[in-house]
Amino acid sequence: MNGTVLISNICYQKIDGKSLLLDILRPEVLPERPMPIIMEIHAGGWMYGEKLVERNRPFAEEGFFTLSINYRLSNEAIFPAQIEDVKAAVHWLRSHHEEYHLNPDRIGVWGISSGGHLAALLGTTGKGSEKIQAIATLSGPSDFLRMADNAFLPPLLGGPVSKRRTLAIEASPVAHVTKETPPFLIVHGTDDQNVPFEQGIVLRDALMAVGCDVTFIPIAGMGHISMDPSPEIYQAMISFFVKYLQR
Repeated sequence: MNGTVLISNICYQKIDGKSLLLDILRPEVLPERPMPIIMEIHAGGWMYGEKLVERNRPFAEEGFFTLSINYRLSNEAIFPAQIEDVKAAVHWLRSHHEEYHLNPDRIGVWGISSGGHLAALLGTTGKGSEKIQAIATLSGPSDFLRMADNAFLPPLLGGPVSKRRTLAIEASPVAHVTKETPPFLIVHGTDDQNVPFEQGIVLRDALMAVGCDVTFIPIAGMGHISMDPSPEIYQAMISFFVKYLQR
């Protein structure tokens, strides 16, 4: 097992008087070639939660430079603040790639639930210096219009979906899929009561419709993924990120 180094509480952006922080977990011995990157976006209904870089340990032990970020929560700022912060973290990575021995053209992002939503939205909307190369979303929302009764959406959007329809569409990853969208790994439990299984299906179908590379893993009988992924899910993500980021 490869050793790792933890670097905590680096400020990647200051906004509205708040310092947004990230943690890094990287291989202890730096490889000869610049490292591919995996960023974790935490869950919590866009309302709660904290960076959890330990969730990246399996990736760091595989030779990836990893990080986990905090972002403005819905009780601090409504959407699109959250995705703006995620994109700011990507800018920080690219502007510091030489300092940290990184490959700025090999960035993967993953998250669970609301973190998976932000990972997917970054993947479908990131252009130019915000573009990433691989996305894994676990139990992630993808179409807000289809889950308008979710209690976490009004705080995020600044009102009910029925009155914030345009913003709800802007916040939905499925609304931004194009043939240029990077490869996706979608993992979703068939018995998810928090983010319906349909959310994974509609994202898969939107990606397939334009010819994007998508790996869809439905897990029969599983509910909402809210804790650390199982070893099997981690292995699927490792295989996915190795394929698209270490080639």
